[in-house]
Amino acid sequence: MTIQDILQAAGGSKEIQGKQVESKPGVTSAKAEKGNHEVSETDRVDISPEAKELQKIESLIAAAKKAFEELPDVREEVIQEVTERLEGGTYDRSDVVEKLAEVLLEAGIFSPYV
Repeated sequence: MTIQDILQAAGGSKEIQGKQVESKPGVTSAKAEKGNHEVSETDRVDISPEAKELQKIESLIAAAKKAFEELPDVREEVIQEVTERLEGGTYDRSDVVEKLAEVLLEAGIFSPYV
């Protein structure tokens, strides 16, 4: 991408630091501050492959953040399913209670001495 590309995208003519810059293929021109001569030069900006890769990664991160923000805070369908199981007595069995106690003890959430 060149400065010229940026100028063309901006509509062809732009004022930069108080100087009028015309859009000409490959050349920018402006009156020099001292003297009345015209300065012409070609500007070019090269973006490294690493910077291009970083741009892709930043774009992917932004898309992931947006998708994450659109997710509901609570998965209503999971809550509804568990509520129905609790109300239906699915967990009111001694084998389920024992397994739950075992998992909680192994995880260190509860102590058998309390």
